[in-house]
Amino acid sequence: MFARMSFWIRALTLLVLAGCGFALWYTYESRINQRPFTGPQIWTLRDLDSEITLLGTVHQLPPGLNWQSAAVDAALRQADQVIFETPQETKTEDAQAIFVRFGLNPPGETLQSLLTTEEWAFVARAARDAGIDPVTLNPFRPWLASLSIGLAQFDQAGFREALGVEAVLHEAAAGAGKRIGYLETLEQQLSAFADLTLAAERDMLVAGLRQTLEDPGAPRRAAEAWANGDGAAVEDLVLGPLMERAPDVYDRIIVARNEDWVDQIDQFMRGEGKILIAVGAGHLVGPDSIPAMLRAIGYRVAGPGDPLAAY
Repeated sequence: MFARMSFWIRALTLLVLAGCGFALWYTYESRINQRPFTGPQIWTLRDLDSEITLLGTVHQLPPGLNWQSAAVDAALRQADQVIFETPQETKTEDAQAIFVRFGLNPPGETLQSLLTTEEWAFVARAARDAGIDPVTLNPFRPWLASLSIGLAQFDQAGFREALGVEAVLHEAAAGAGKRIGYLETLEQQLSAFADLTLAAERDMLVAGLRQTLEDPGAPRRAAEAWANGDGAAVEDLVLGPLMERAPDVYDRIIVARNEDWVDQIDQFMRGEGKILIAVGAGHLVGPDSIPAMLRAIGYRVAGPGDPLAAY
């Protein structure tokens, strides 16, 4: 759900952990029309001089998963501007400083000291299973440890950031000379995690790892559901566990950011031109989704869930 964050997590964890993931870059065009499929859900809102298309993304994907439908291709081709969650161009040294500020524990405090004995034993086992020495996670706050272990687990499962939607779309948009924009800075994105309470951070870490342990196939099923336009399954697999096991994280990372982005989209609609907005798929499904919020303030949002579609 967190665009390009994995790149910057790697930038910081490389200071602590040995090694990093590898990347296989694919061009946008080379993966179109591999086989018939539904394609990801998209939403569109229009007025006389503006059109915004919303595309849910998955930031890491396994090789061979086709998602580039004709509708996605058309939205990209017709867009004057493509907007992502966060910039890819933040300097590495700046990103590292931001992660140190938001993601590391203060002197004298460790990840282990913030968890119960049982929680630490569980997290340490999950880290070792993911190929990480748990001791190297001790400088990390629980939210950063959660994302770091999650990245390693995704790597083990064959998911690659270079195959993710943002990487592919950004390369294509830049190559086509389109204007590129962002909804938030890296600092704004990480501050959402830094503002979590310790209890919420622990929920994010422990509950997230328990979900992976209980259902290791969920990420692949979620990616396949997203690629085939099954929003209900995406909601169930991505948001369901978060809402149930870490509601404070859901409120801060999903709902609050959606509210901010809806305000920005409202401003974009006061301008003109065609914009493609690509954000994590979890932001576009569920009761607190961006489409639902836009409809609540009076916009007609064509696409899944459109109450006027049958008329």
